[in-house]
Amino acid sequence: MPVVRHARARQLPIDIIVQPDEAPDTSPIAMGIKDGRCKLVLSLRGNPAAATMFASVPAGAFEAAADDRNGLQREMRERRREEGYADLVGLAWTQRAHPAQYAVIRAWLERFRADEVDGRHHDTDAWLPLARDPSAFRAKGPLFLEAEGLWKRGLLARP
Repeated sequence: MPVVRHARARQLPIDIIVQPDEAPDTSPIAMGIKDGRCKLVLSLRGNPAAATMFASVPAGAFEAAADDRNGLQREMRERRREEGYADLVGLAWTQRAHPAQYAVIRAWLERFRADEVDGRHHDTDAWLPLARDPSAFRAKGPLFLEAEGLWKRGLLARP
């Protein structure tokens, strides 16, 4: 992660790809260049070589790794909060502009978000249940303020 932070700070073209499928016969970490961008590919799921690699890391390096994980968790929490607010603003707009479609759009959004692993970047389940009833939005004030009240309630449910 320190190398990735360094690259991002200098706005170098780097993409991080985490393979979602099991890859037992693949290198756990690979790098390459495609279309002028550096690609860091992580194939950790179901990969015994990943466990071997992690076991070989010197003990002192784990402190830095823990700091990096804490930073990643903080980043994911911030992203979830942004995504939750965006979902609520979109639903407030839908309730105001297309009220007859509200239930369909909200149900679709809930299904779309259900594919996200709990606690990850796009997991907005702390907010979506608060908007099941369209009357959760008063439809009188600015959209962003309409969403803000529910968003703050969601923050209390999942800090």
